[in-house]
Amino acid sequence: MEGALSRAVAAAARYAADSSIENTVLFEECLKTLIRQLDGVEVIGRLSLSNQFLHELLGYSPHILAANTSSAPTRSKLLRLLFSLALYNVRIRRHLSGDLHLCGPIFECLKMSLKEQLGPQNLIDILRLLQVLTYEKCLSLGIWTNDLISFLMSEITRSDEMEWMPYCIAILCNLARRSKSVCCRIKKSTSYKAFSRRVIKLLSHDSRIVVVSSLVLVGYLEEKVRDMVYCPQNIHETFQCVFNVLIMGDSECLMTRHVASDLLRRLVVSETQTVSSVPVITSTGKDVMNYPFFNRCIQQTAELLITLDPRLEETLKVYEVLLAFCSLPQLCSPVCSAVLGCVATEARLTTPLLAIAATVSIPIENAVQPEISLKALRLLTFLVKEKLDAGEHITDVIGAEEVLSLIDAAVKTSVETSKPEVVYQCRRITEGLRLAEVCSADEDLRNGLLEVTTAALCAHISETQLITNPVIVFMEKPPTQRTEKTLEWGVHGVAVVLELLRLLAALKDFSKLHKDQYWRSLKDPRLVSFLAYALSYGDHEMVHNALVIYTHCSQLQAFPSRWLGDLIASCSQSKQSSSDSCMTSPNTSNDTRSKSCEPMETTAAVPALLMSPRRSSKENERVVDEVLQRIRDGFNVKDAKVSDVLSAYEKKISLMERREREMELLLSAKDQALAQSEKLRLQFRGTGSNNNEADMARVRSLISDCEALREKNEKITKELEETRKQLEEKTTAMEAEVARVAQERDDLASEISQEREVVVSANKLADDLKKKLEIASTALLERQNEVTSLSQEKANLQGLLERTKGDLTAFQESYRAEVRRLNADISLRNDTIDKLSREAEAMQAKMAVQEQECDRHVKELEALRSHGQKTQADLERMKRLRDEMKKLAEGFE
Repeated sequence: MEGALSRAVAAAARYAADSSIENTVLFEECLKTLIRQLDGVEVIGRLSLSNQFLHELLGYSPHILAANTSSAPTRSKLLRLLFSLALYNVRIRRHLSGDLHLCGPIFECLKMSLKEQLGPQNLIDILRLLQVLTYEKCLSLGIWTNDLISFLMSEITRSDEMEWMPYCIAILCNLARRSKSVCCRIKKSTSYKAFSRRVIKLLSHDSRIVVVSSLVLVGYLEEKVRDMVYCPQNIHETFQCVFNVLIMGDSECLMTRHVASDLLRRLVVSETQTVSSVPVITSTGKDVMNYPFFNRCIQQTAELLITLDPRLEETLKVYEVLLAFCSLPQLCSPVCSAVLGCVATEARLTTPLLAIAATVSIPIENAVQPEISLKALRLLTFLVKEKLDAGEHITDVIGAEEVLSLIDAAVKTSVETSKPEVVYQCRRITEGLRLAEVCSADEDLRNGLLEVTTAALCAHISETQLITNPVIVFMEKPPTQRTEKTLEWGVHGVAVVLELLRLLAALKDFSKLHKDQYWRSLKDPRLVSFLAYALSYGDHEMVHNALVIYTHCSQLQAFPSRWLGDLIASCSQSKQSSSDSCMTSPNTSNDTRSKSCEPMETTAAVPALLMSPRRSSKENERVVDEVLQRIRDGFNVKDAKVSDVLSAYEKKISLMERREREMELLLSAKDQALAQSEKLRLQFRGTGSNNNEADMARVRSLISDCEALREKNEKITKELEETRKQLEEKTTAMEAEVARVAQERDDLASEISQEREVVVSANKLADDLKKKLEIASTALLERQNEVTSLSQEKANLQGLLERTKGDLTAFQESYRAEVRRLNADISLRNDTIDKLSREAEAMQAKMAVQEQECDRHVKELEALRSHGQKTQADLERMKRLRDEMKKLAEGFE
């Protein structure tokens, strides 16, 4: 590989100097060899810009692509090589896009391809390289951007859709995301109406890259359609569409998942900067977890971690989406639960969690993109924390040995300060310690964790940073001598020490060795520099960890809090001095502001063209001549501002006019002297010959001076006329440039007015939020008072509860004694019941006999009753007979 690169660099140097047939053939052969050897993600991804041959070869690329002498086959092969490098190596892509400004020369290749009609494949090769390079935020836009936008819009709005149209809309999507000026220029285009109608139709296109790019363009350009697509009634369909594009991807087009991932994060996570470090969910994404397809889409997105190659940038984009969701408090638990809910199937024997663990296990030195393993480790920490917070065991989804081995590999990463990977090594140790701190809450993992992160290992990690980290040397310097920026790996080394102390604080209650190491680390005086740096220069997470550690350090009586305060104050002094130095260099600040406000213009430093009162007139003239000579040799709009060039010409003209006036005054003085001499000659003609000869010599010298002055005046006049002609030509060009700049200024003014309106509305919203905050604060105070009263009631209730518990205990004892007594009574009653039962049975038998007797007596009684009735009737009849007999007897008497 090194040999092929060195030969390619030598061939490129010869070709750039002389594009002869021999040099062209040699350079093309070297390019073919490189293309064959640089085949695959593994080879290309491991290339580094520190390779001198690669860096030099890339440096020749802009010149070769933009040169008119380069042949079409040579440019085509070089474009193929650059595309392979930029697609699979992010660092090289950013170098090509930002440092080498390669998009401009590539656009020149595009124009030459259209002019020479090199065919659709050559056009597609150019467009796909432009798509890859314009994706990066470090892209430097220039004058070529206007022509590229016009070409892209014309290709998108064509009635007959060409095969390279998806690349065109993807490039335009990248440019619109890159700069607001691009959006303004698209809106002010004459074909914008037709373009907007075309973009709306493309929302239902078959190609996924076209659909997702159209969604992005609608969000940046078309307000009416944006309100319709992203309104609350339709936002769930938009989310489902973007999720589908992310999950399915597009094998025929490039970076489809990249665009979908970025759009999904922008729809959910707010980009508005706030004081809080916790990200804010957007208004469009506040209900995303309530959609019925959310869990399914999250699980399918997580399953991509199983199918995608962990070396590809697509995998990194999937991790970024999941981590962005987990960073939101509203979405962290649903997302982690959905990922943990993915189980193995017959068709897929693994789970996303196991795929994440496999990615974490990739060492830094073997990773094509070290960032992926770090993001996988951070996502694994989120998942483990969610599992433990739910009161479940992590061993339900992954083996304890595997988790401990991942922690062991991460915290034992060697820190090699001489290698460029040292930053990733420190970050990997930090993430491993954070995962260990989360796992310390699990009883199943704690014993194994104590064996993996031994006190000796913690001491080694801490001592390594305290000895080698450059932050200590930086903090010990006086504020005026802190001119050099701290190495990046030193900052991450501070995070390692702080995270290590948090882990020791979590383990000190379970191990005496860890407890001793914890207090020994807090007593180390070198820790003060780390805490001061973290509190002064750290990010939100580092500041939080430093404050937590300081609360523990404050428990030590001998802790040098005064020294810590002095170091923090010195950091404030150094910041103030640096800000003062920035204020005393207005040129630098103005250049920075111009670059940040308008990315479409590239400004360069130009020499001051104003006349300095400390210089002499000759020095001023020399400075102006040097600047004008630079402009004549090769004028470029980007080399200086229009006002500077016009000022240079104005100064040159003023100098020449002043010299012309001086010459005219001198000439008139010489003419007067000549006339006076002539009068004297005529007046004193009769004097001696010596006087006449002297007068004639003086006259001749005056005449020669006058002639020389006339010739010089004529020469200066000719130069002035030529300069005026050049100035008129340059002025015409400058006027056109000024008109364009004025148009851009108007665009910026309108954009600023819009931004001002947004700021006003934001201020109103902030005032409303302040009022709501005051109301909430008042309510909070009331709630706190209520909480205080409730706490007192709770204490009273707890006392009452204790007394009730005592009474309940006594009652339970008496209840148990009563139960025993009742059990004894019950046993006696049971015996009595048995006896009574037997007696009842005897009585029942006797009753049965008595019932039989009763039945017999009843029958007899019935018979007696019937007999008595008959007897009664006989008696009645006998009474009547007796009465009749008495009547008869009385009648006889």
